[in-house]
Amino acid sequence: MDLVDVDIKVDVAHDDAIVWVGGVLDLYTASRLREAMLELLVGRNDPFVIILDVSAVDFIDSTGLGVLVAVLKRLRHIGGDLVVRAPSPSLRRLLAVTRLDTVFTMEAAPDPAPA
Repeated sequence: MDLVDVDIKVDVAHDDAIVWVGGVLDLYTASRLREAMLELLVGRNDPFVIILDVSAVDFIDSTGLGVLVAVLKRLRHIGGDLVVRAPSPSLRRLLAVTRLDTVFTMEAAPDPAPA
């Protein structure tokens, strides 16, 4: 069986982090994203925001969505938030169908820096 990999990059600041994820978030890969995001919360009891840039996510299944919900719960418990940045049109539709678009803070892709 060919397993599609997932790419994860993390950039941490004091009160927030940006997590870039690309590829497929499914039963086989979602645990890597969960571990990366939960590692950011170890020892934290202060409000913390994770901005999850999903612009390069090709596919997400219920396991991937479950990871996002679990991390959101942990963040909200400490007064933080999970911001879903730059979802594709298909991911936006999935979040709307599952009504998760009303749960997550959604953000468009940032404007590119001027040349």
